[in-house]
Amino acid sequence: MKKKVYFKEKKIAHRGIHEKYLENTIPAFKEAIKRGYAIELDIQFTKDKQIIVFHDENLKRIYGVNKYISLLNYSDLKNYSIPLLKEVLDLVQGEVTLLIEIKWEKRMKQLIKNLLTLLKDYPGEVYFMSFYLLPLYYLRKYHSKYLFGYLLNRYLPHYSFLKLMIKLNFFHLDFLVVDLLLLPDPIIIHFRQKKYLLGYTIRCYQEYFQYQEYADCFIWDSYDG
Repeated sequence: MKKKVYFKEKKIAHRGIHEKYLENTIPAFKEAIKRGYAIELDIQFTKDKQIIVFHDENLKRIYGVNKYISLLNYSDLKNYSIPLLKEVLDLVQGEVTLLIEIKWEKRMKQLIKNLLTLLKDYPGEVYFMSFYLLPLYYLRKYHSKYLFGYLLNRYLPHYSFLKLMIKLNFFHLDFLVVDLLLLPDPIIIHFRQKKYLLGYTIRCYQEYFQYQEYADCFIWDSYDG
């Protein structure tokens, strides 16, 4: 079976290039585009149903403020460097591939509807991934053309069940995004024979050389050593 997923770029920048810029911000994405890297980013849903680009559900880790995104309107975030997804789409304009992680959201149905509306006329290549299967359900329900990957890491509970799910591909996943330490698992190797496989997260070239044979492409956190 031909793999439908394909990253033309050799590297995927994890939350943009955030070695010298703040993660998931416009400068971090501009630097990734300049280097010709694909961009991995995270989305959250504000109280007033705006899709923003931010990793955490809370502002505390990045900005030292204990406030939850889902309880804030976008206007409450004006003092922070948090872009709307629309701003990022307007910046990238298909120049590099986007890999969008969908975080958990109680209003998932509305989030997916808004997301598909935003992307309706976007000219570039976009893939979705998540630790959750609910986004996949809604993407398929709305006959989305976008391909979806499941995120898998060593800390997930019931890993044995997940491996069975992957082996049989119950949910018709288009690709997997797999923790580096799990890449050599025979079930992951078998999955890759038919489907696309991304490894995450490379922090140095030594890790890349160690795992390069196990995945089709990698998400990178460090780029120079």
